[in-house]
Amino acid sequence: MSYSQNLKNNHTQANTTTPKTLPSSQTNIGQLWHIIMQSAGEQAPILKRCIAISVLTAVLRGMAFTCFIPLFLAVASRDGGQLLLWAGVMSVLIVLSSISDWFSRDYDYKGHAALASDTLRRQLGQHLRRIPLQKLYAKRSGELTATIAGNVDDVIQYTMILALMLIAAVVTPIVVGLLTIAYDWRLGVAILLLFPSVLPIYFYVLPRLTANKQKLLGVLSELSAETVEYLQGLPVLKATGSLQDKASRYMQTVKRIEQEQITAMKDETLPNLALTSAVELGVMLIVALGLWLVSQGDIQLMLMAGLLVAVVRFAEPLSTFISMMSVFEMVRSGYARLQALLAIEPLPQRQPIQTPDNFNVHFEQVSFAYENSDNPIQPIQVSQASQTNQNAPVLNQLSLDIPANAMTALVGASGCGKTTLIRLLMRYADPQQGSVSIGGVDIRNIEPEQLNHLMAVVFQDVYLFDDTIIANIRMGRQNASDEEVIMAAKSAQCHDFIEQLPDGYQTRVGDIGNNLSGGEKQRLSIARALLKDAPIIILDEPTAALDTHSERAVQKAIDVLVQNKTVIVIAHRLSTIVGAKNIVVLDNGTVAEQGTHQQLLAKQGIYAKLWGLQGQ
Repeated sequence: MSYSQNLKNNHTQANTTTPKTLPSSQTNIGQLWHIIMQSAGEQAPILKRCIAISVLTAVLRGMAFTCFIPLFLAVASRDGGQLLLWAGVMSVLIVLSSISDWFSRDYDYKGHAALASDTLRRQLGQHLRRIPLQKLYAKRSGELTATIAGNVDDVIQYTMILALMLIAAVVTPIVVGLLTIAYDWRLGVAILLLFPSVLPIYFYVLPRLTANKQKLLGVLSELSAETVEYLQGLPVLKATGSLQDKASRYMQTVKRIEQEQITAMKDETLPNLALTSAVELGVMLIVALGLWLVSQGDIQLMLMAGLLVAVVRFAEPLSTFISMMSVFEMVRSGYARLQALLAIEPLPQRQPIQTPDNFNVHFEQVSFAYENSDNPIQPIQVSQASQTNQNAPVLNQLSLDIPANAMTALVGASGCGKTTLIRLLMRYADPQQGSVSIGGVDIRNIEPEQLNHLMAVVFQDVYLFDDTIIANIRMGRQNASDEEVIMAAKSAQCHDFIEQLPDGYQTRVGDIGNNLSGGEKQRLSIARALLKDAPIIILDEPTAALDTHSERAVQKAIDVLVQNKTVIVIAHRLSTIVGAKNIVVLDNGTVAEQGTHQQLLAKQGIYAKLWGLQGQ
């Protein structure tokens, strides 16, 4: 009996009856450096060069600032030769530091940062293709959007800016301190101790700052997710009268951001004030020490005056960096979030690589529980009243043969494991126990791209991309000609309605295909599957939500699609699969019954009860 004949019987009966990486607060400078260079990708050598040049710039500026000391001493001694000498040396150092400062900004000015952002996004995009889809199901699309779109820009754009500030704040005082030792070791040591004195305060407030930034980034990601969900769900929200409820939830998230920002500002005010005060206090102590030494006759007043000018010059970038400390934490947290996404391990590829020569599917003692479950995989008995047992795995030591070139239907109550079984076959995740094989080859030994080519899926909820109709169909086989696309469309019963559209095959389908009806979208997805011509076809009850006319058109297209294929149908309406060669009844994560429609009715078991309920 064909799939279309099952549909006709169905209508007759109907008429009569979801890196490992260290947290930001634990990431030291060495680890952060490694993450930054890894994120820069091919631009990392240029970034390293610019940072090295910025270190040279800071050294030259430190040397230039120290020249104030001999310059003032020359003024005091009225030595014109020394005055011209040190004025010339200072001028040369300032010019050289300006030139090196210009070249140190090549990473931003010449577009290398933009290239690094592009490379990082591409890397993230490639990584998303490799990691288990089941991992992505645990994340909301808006959160991923915030990470890939927002965090990438945040971390790359501020990296060089903060690096220049940090280097100027650290290297310049060290150079001034070291050179000052040549004039007075006490003042030199005091300058060298100025920057380390800030570190205890910084590390004391760091956990609070990090926690605030993590919370703020988390709420911003949540807002992004809420925004995407709110926009995509507007038709449903209006239809169900839930618009106000969802808007309230959206506004609550906005309010949380406001609260987190206020909390962060309050928590940062005192630490920033303490750090800035520590710098100012350090400068005052150096001045006090110098004045005391002058009063004791140990150093000249002009030496102290020159040193004071130098200290004021390097204290400014140090204070500026401290004021940007919260931005530094934001960037470090952003890198941690990106690294956490990149740290998700892809599914392992077993060796040797194998290619199946036939397309029967076999599940061998498969057990699987989702990651959000803390329950261990343990054998359980089917006889246990399992539907209410939330401690049980989704699949429990399930073994099943799906023959090639035949239709196998998976039926059972919601939550019995039908969708999970299909996801394991498509390798959204790997089972914790057991194996899944195609043609005797464990799918873990099949290359991911090859595995994808072996299967075509027609989902109940069709996803179309905001592109032209011809582009959406051609996704089944990218190198297909226009003629082959049109032939697939004709076979899928959608050529006629496409021709009636304003731009024909060049018509854009809209976001998620919203410009098309449910039946039209289903037929386009079938055309895509026909063009792919995969040996294994998976149907997730594609006609369940269609009207009679659309359903008949889709069924005709399916009859063409499933010819000479290994067909797996997730069935909700049993009347559509009475002609299946093999009907598998799942219950409690195992195979409860198996056979043809008549055999299962004769058993008077779960299938017979489901059949009776649907008949009523």
